[in-house]
Amino acid sequence: MNIFNKILNKFTFLKSTKLYQFTQEIGYSFVTKTISKLFSNKVDANLILLSAYGGRAFIDNTKYIFQYLVKNTEYKVIWITNSRKLLEELKAKGYQAVYKFELNTIKLLRKAKFVFTTHGVFDVLPIDFSPNTIFVCTWHGVQNKRNSSAHGPIKYGKLAKYLKLKIVNENFMDFFVTPSGTRKDKKLIVNYFQISPKKILTTGYPRNDILFSKDLELKTQIRKKYKIAQNFKRVLLYAPTFRDNSFTAKLPFSQEDLFELNDVLKSSNSILIMKAHMFEQIIEFKNYSNIKKASKNTDIQELLCITDILITDYSSVYCDFLLLNKPILLFTYDFEEFMKKGRGFYYDFKQIAPGPLIFTGKELIEAIKNIHNIEKDFEEKRLKTRRLYHKNIDGNSNERLLKFLKII
Repeated sequence: MNIFNKILNKFTFLKSTKLYQFTQEIGYSFVTKTISKLFSNKVDANLILLSAYGGRAFIDNTKYIFQYLVKNTEYKVIWITNSRKLLEELKAKGYQAVYKFELNTIKLLRKAKFVFTTHGVFDVLPIDFSPNTIFVCTWHGVQNKRNSSAHGPIKYGKLAKYLKLKIVNENFMDFFVTPSGTRKDKKLIVNYFQISPKKILTTGYPRNDILFSKDLELKTQIRKKYKIAQNFKRVLLYAPTFRDNSFTAKLPFSQEDLFELNDVLKSSNSILIMKAHMFEQIIEFKNYSNIKKASKNTDIQELLCITDILITDYSSVYCDFLLLNKPILLFTYDFEEFMKKGRGFYYDFKQIAPGPLIFTGKELIEAIKNIHNIEKDFEEKRLKTRRLYHKNIDGNSNERLLKFLKII
């Protein structure tokens, strides 16, 4: 299975082929469902299972639900992963975790009272769940960009229904979590995921509770974890959206820009963290004292917690950062290309942009120099856009969700 995943990660175009989609949706699901019926579906009221991003990472909403439950409850809480490395890391921390592709995991899924995911049933396994299992999709980003077809309606839904495979969202998903309470947001979710509006919970994203933390020691530990010296007065984070193979990974900075940017950061005792993997092979980070990269599996919520200025583009990361009401710079250097080749937006991007649109490295440097004026000039717009994406602004999303589900 690992070899198969490595091939898919290297040749991502295979995931868009009909053969892959059929194998994933029908073949894989049929085999898994059939095997699962060998095990009892009598639910253990104390068992809660969680996973994220297909099992690849320990991040996002489900990570924070997991940690909350482990710390504050007596439930048997288990993480499901398809990474042997992550499995060992979690166990080393004292967490309970299981490898995704094992019979024991199917057995656990059959008797789980609650299952939490970030994307859907393929974060875990498409088994025949007990009718008493409650499946919660916490999702992983607000409805700003149009959703990828990879996460939408099942391509072979009719055949899946005929074979009684519960892989259509409405069939396995009991609840879907969103931070927004607007009618448009609910309508977008209902239309795209094809679920009943009654299943939508506007409790907020558990991952964002950390942004409201007043714990200075926590922020100190985060800086230590990512090797950010305590003497830096400001932390800037560059986190652009994911671009698929239709985009050219062109560096939006010239070498001259990067040296000038580094000098500006040094003069203001600031550091720039780049979570931009498409540029890792292009930039020689060792040449810049005040610019460093974040590793691929970095928990971006932790970085947001210590960030003073966010630089992004079309990514929904800015929607989370709006909760802090701090300055945002939108480095949309490939705006025209993104509008043509990208998925597009549910809202007028320019109209709701909570910061200036910037198109060149030089403009970005000037914006950083002028950040105090930008912060003031865009405050009203930041607050307005924040109201669009967040119903609750209080840092209690985890508890709100778990209380609704009567877990706590």
